[in-house]
Amino acid sequence: MRKLTWLLLLSLLLTVSGCALLNGEPRSMPPQNGDRPPAAADNLRATVFYLPTADWQSLVPVRMGGPWETSIAKATLGLLVEGNVPQKMLDLGLGPLLPAGTTVLGLTIRQGVALVDLSKEFLNYNLAHEQVVIYSLVYTLTEFPSILQLELLVEGKKPDLPGGMQLSERLSRKDGLNLEFSTELRP
Repeated sequence: MRKLTWLLLLSLLLTVSGCALLNGEPRSMPPQNGDRPPAAADNLRATVFYLPTADWQSLVPVRMGGPWETSIAKATLGLLVEGNVPQKMLDLGLGPLLPAGTTVLGLTIRQGVALVDLSKEFLNYNLAHEQVVIYSLVYTLTEFPSILQLELLVEGKKPDLPGGMQLSERLSRKDGLNLEFSTELRP
């Protein structure tokens, strides 16, 4: 009799729960006020930006909300331009990546490759910062799952970068991010 009572209680419990356990479908609690991530609450998409430190010695990944737009990657690059970087990031000691006046003339993604065309103002960066600028673009854009590599154009043409960095191959995450280490650092 006792086994029958437990079996009936278990059956009742499964019936009341909507049989979600038997269907293998996870059930979640409805969101409560304040449970949504800040980016979703403000109708923004959480995006990781790679911004230079104030001394331009390394890049720091920063997650912040970017606008939901048709071309989210293009809008993301727009936020890296001097004058467009949110004040919160500047207050953290991070600087704008792209020179003032830089505009994204075009951005297309095909088979994992983003073809980015920037205005000529892009080339006005400090020559000593060239690698940081280039790899910040690479790492920021490859945060999007559809982008694995980057081809960079300026005014529709492959640029000769002022600092001498060669862009003969597509850029990817295989190198370029904070790879230089001081020999003075010891555990």
